[in-house]
Parts: sequence; structure tokens; C-alpha cells
Amino acid sequence: MAKGIETGDENGQLVPEDDYEYEKRLADEERRKREETEEQQRQREEEAIRRARDAEKARERRIAQERLELIKMKQGIADEEETIKEEHEVYEELHGLKKLENIWYHDKMWIIIGTFVLMVVGFITYDTVTKVNPDLELLLICDNQLQQNQSCELLARRIEKYTPDLNDDGKIKVTVISCAVNPDKYDQFYTINSQKFYANLQQGRIIMVITDSALDPDLNELFTTELPQKIEGNRYIDEQGLHLDFGFLAEELNCAAMPNDVYIRMRNPIKTLSDSQKKMQSNYDTALEIMTAMANDLQAQADESSDKGLPTPEEIQKMLEQQAQELEMQAMS
Repeated sequence: MAKGIETGDENGQLVPEDDYEYEKRLADEERRKREETEEQQRQREEEAIRRARDAEKARERRIAQERLELIKMKQGIADEEETIKEEHEVYEELHGLKKLENIWYHDKMWIIIGTFVLMVVGFITYDTVTKVNPDLELLLICDNQLQQNQSCELLARRIEKYTPDLNDDGKIKVTVISCAVNPDKYDQFYTINSQKFYANLQQGRIIMVITDSALDPDLNELFTTELPQKIEGNRYIDEQGLHLDFGFLAEELNCAAMPNDVYIRMRNPIKTLSDSQKKMQSNYDTALEIMTAMANDLQAQADESSDKGLPTPEEIQKMLEQQAQELEMQAMS
């Protein structure tokens, strides 16, 4: 039977001596560990306090040293080695291609935008400086070979011979605006050219219009019939205008198939969307002077060369059909 001691549990029973010793050892071990932990914690706190105290002392020594050096510098007694050294970031100095690459890397967006803006400004400046505003503009609405760009350009050069420098820019330029309006050919081109034609009619500066026999009769009221009274003694002037029935002119314009129904007509001076009637009347008077000089010069040249005039539209059509047949026969042979 185990030997007991006078120690009881909560039930009043005695605890065996072996268990008592075991429990006591556990309690001592627990207390020892707790004391060690507390000692370690105390040491860590003391170490932290010591380090903080040392850091504060070091900071105070550094501040004191810096103050001393500043005093020496103010008094002029500090040599180069005692000067407070400042740390600077060292940058590599770039040259040549590397420098350009560095600039492009950091500023490429601004470079692109700046280049684009300079190009636009340069183009506008160049266009403004080099652009020659026309002294005279004509509409060409007849539907024949005269519509060719080369023929239009050559006709403009011929009319420039009679045109003064109306805009005082030191240059003489005539522009022929081509927009064939043939009511017998009602297609997409007719629609586009009609819009172009009517838009230009709103410009009071455009007085002369080149037409042919395909002109819509409703448009006749736009043009004056008084030119025979304005330009007297010229057989190429009738109520329709200046009749361009000149063989030498067709050759000059490189327009062999030019028919004899082409006229240069003049609009009645009226108020337009862009100009007053007074302004258009002034433009009309100027255009009449040009028309008079051109009509008289063309008549004189026709008389000198005994010009026989141009074929009719029907004769032109037969000539074109014959040329087509000859080309077809050549292709078959």
C-alpha cells in the first residue's frame, strides 16, 4: 500500500507522494522557464534602451562635429579635407548617337507632335506663298473634246493674252473650270457637274461661260443677248456670244474634234449669294473688255489665215465613226 502524506485534493482524498513530487517538478520547471523568459525580455529591453541611448549619443556627437566644422568654415580655418562632403549622384555624359537615342527615348512623343505641326505650318505657308490666284475664271459646260485637261489649259493660256493683272499680284492667270452639263446624258456625272455648275453661278466673279448646242434651253435666260451692240463689226459675235468657229484655234488647242457650235457667252449681271449686282456689273464690264479684245484678235487672225472654220457636230460624229471603223479594220488585219 502506497505511503501518503497529509495533502488532500478537492474531494478530500490524500495525494500519493510520487505524484506530489512529479507535480512539484513540473511547477518548478514552469517557474524556471517563466523566469528565464522574463529575464530575456528584460535583457532585450535593456539592450534596446542601450542602443537607443548610443544612437542618440552618436547623433549628438555628429551634430556637434558638424557644428564645429561649420564654425571652422566660417572662420576660414577648415582645409579641403575638413569640408563637409556632399554626396552627388554621378551622371554619365552622353555624346553622339547615344545622346540622340536618349533624347528620342524621353521626348519622342513631343518630337512627333512638333514635327507634324511644323509640316502642317510649312505646307500652309508654302501653299499661301506659291499659290497664284486667278485673275479670270470661266466655266466650260459644253460636252465635247474641249473638256480634255490639255485643251482647257491651252484655252486658258490663249485667253491670258487678253487679260490684265486684275488682282495686282504681278502674274496673269486664267482658270477654266470644266463641268459638262448635257441634259441628253443624264447620269451621275451630269448630277455632279450640275451641282458644280450651279455652285459656281453663285460667284459674281464668274462672267464667261463656254457652251455648245447641247445647252439646256432653260439656261439661256442666264446670258446676255446684247453683245452685238457691245462689240460691233465682228462677224463672230452674235446674240449667243463669241462663236469659236476657228480651225486654227482647234489646232492650237490640240482639239481636232472641236465642233463649230462652241460659244463663249456672258452672264447677265445680277445679285448673287456672294456678290451684289453692283459688284457683278463691275466684273461684267471687265470681262466685256477682255471679250472684245479676244473677239477682234481672233477675227483678225482668221482673216490673215483665210480660216475656213470648223465642221458641224454631225460632221464631227461621222468623222469619229469613220476613225473608229479604220481602227477596227487595222486591228482585224
